[in-house]
Amino acid sequence: MDFISELKKRNIIKQISNEEKLALALKNQKGVYVGFDPSGESLHLGNLIPIIVLRYLKKVGFKTYAILGGATGLIGDPSGKTSERKVQNYEKITANANKIKVQLERYTQAKIINNIDFYQNMNLLNFLRDTGKLINIGYLLDKEFIRSRIENGISFAEFSYNIIQGHDFLHLYEQYDVQVQCGGSDQWGNITTGIDLIKRKYGEGKTPYLCGLTFNLLLNPNGNKFGKSEQGALYLDENLTHPYLIWQYIYNQDDQFIIDLIHRYVLDQSLEQLQELIDAHLANKKARIAQKFLADYLVKFIHSQEHLDTVHKMNKALFDNQLDQLSDQEKLVVFASFDKVELDRNQSFMVIDFLLQAKVADSKRILRELIAQGSIQIDDLKITDPQAQLNVRKDQQLTVIKKGKKNYFIVVWKG
Repeated sequence: MDFISELKKRNIIKQISNEEKLALALKNQKGVYVGFDPSGESLHLGNLIPIIVLRYLKKVGFKTYAILGGATGLIGDPSGKTSERKVQNYEKITANANKIKVQLERYTQAKIINNIDFYQNMNLLNFLRDTGKLINIGYLLDKEFIRSRIENGISFAEFSYNIIQGHDFLHLYEQYDVQVQCGGSDQWGNITTGIDLIKRKYGEGKTPYLCGLTFNLLLNPNGNKFGKSEQGALYLDENLTHPYLIWQYIYNQDDQFIIDLIHRYVLDQSLEQLQELIDAHLANKKARIAQKFLADYLVKFIHSQEHLDTVHKMNKALFDNQLDQLSDQEKLVVFASFDKVELDRNQSFMVIDFLLQAKVADSKRILRELIAQGSIQIDDLKITDPQAQLNVRKDQQLTVIKKGKKNYFIVVWKG
């Protein structure tokens, strides 16, 4: 199976400007690039599709490039946005780009280039004369993402973004023999501008490999962008998002959607190999075979086997009722999505008063009944005496209360 058919079967490709040129570009080992926006300090789970596809394209024979938007990030891409993006300063974009460069070096196996290098010493008049003259205003106004913003207003800076990204493609074409640009489906307008710029400068007949392709947007069954939890984006930087949260997010995807995710994310295994896994999953959905596989796969890919081992330890401690095996920090991660009550560690509590303040039940009568039934645990210790004094260590950050088999209440200690 050729690589285009493979990516289509996996539901990755949305649009290709010219399939014949794309096949020729591979045959002649031309360059392909994907751009990455440094508006945040880390890549996130949604960025993994272009990263994994870039790795795949390198494997099949393309020369691959990952372009950091150190220049374009200073302006802000209007694609897919309904209002003007907040401008970030040069220092912030540069710091973000430096962090993301480290991630791209780790994940992409591609040559990393920051497009700030294209523009730092460029003369504005030369840019307008050499590149601006190649683009007609009417052509830009026909772009859907620009047209949708005209009524509510769009700054000249964001209006010009399309030309600048198009110039990126032109520069890479001239300097690195890059003939293919890839991006999310919202990048189609920017990609086609680059293609048209190059054609206008060099002529249709002299661009036999020039083309672009976009990836299908990854939406969950509710129509929301995949890769964002209730707590926000799931970052690849473990200091921003603990690997456990990524594992849990993947594990909690529904049975049909997880199959689509496996097809898109696991490009280092054939569709035939993956079908064996999927068949086993469909034969016993309660076992969540597919969810466990992809959660393990992505945590190991993003981080390491050591990180995955820690995630497994945290899962085991939770389900085996052995939370004492976890540090306070690990407990905070495990219970990140739970409501929390803050209490003063210097205050003295009897167990029943503590449970009432932790909102485990609405009354002391109900709490006494729960304790008598053996249904209350505090930090894995079953409570038998409601009048006992609660002991809190000076360095203790939180206390975990368990009611019954599945209900947890979290107290965070302050002071």
